[in-house]
Amino acid sequence: MTGQEAAFLTELALGTFSIDTSGRIWRHMKMVGGSHANTPSTRVPVEVRRAETAQSHDHLRVQFATREGRKWVYAHRAVWMVANHREIPSGLEINHKDGDPSNNEPGNLELATRKENTLHAGRILHRLGTKAQNGEANASAKVTEADVRRIRELWGQQTMTQRQMSEAFGLKQQTISNIVNRKSWAHVE
Repeated sequence: MTGQEAAFLTELALGTFSIDTSGRIWRHMKMVGGSHANTPSTRVPVEVRRAETAQSHDHLRVQFATREGRKWVYAHRAVWMVANHREIPSGLEINHKDGDPSNNEPGNLELATRKENTLHAGRILHRLGTKAQNGEANASAKVTEADVRRIRELWGQQTMTQRQMSEAFGLKQQTISNIVNRKSWAHVE
């Protein structure tokens, strides 16, 4: 558990926030004052409203203030800890079963390793990023599998140097080297 998560759970216990059974986080109070030296800050009631805001990759976050300053936590992590009455074990993270990072209903959240979470996103939800896609499926690919086979064939026949191939295929010499040494396109025979 991070220091910010511990601070949020304290604010939750003090009634600043609440979490409903659907995993939504509600703000009941806010911190005011304390901007001048030796002026204490206090919590004051506010009109109850949703506390989460969308951030990168659509994961919801909650921003809050403590006497130490402004902090934020990921909503799905806080919801899981409250629903399960325990900390998230070291080395594990929270996976959204339905793949919707804004759905923090406790039944939708499960513990997973980073690898399991990534596999879930890629294989189950078909959400692999461009960098994770091999070969021609990668939008950044500059050659085709047929080009790779031809480059390796030419290299095996020793009919062209890597520099000549780089000019012929419009690639950098290092890219040719990576292809013939199977540092890239290793999945192509």
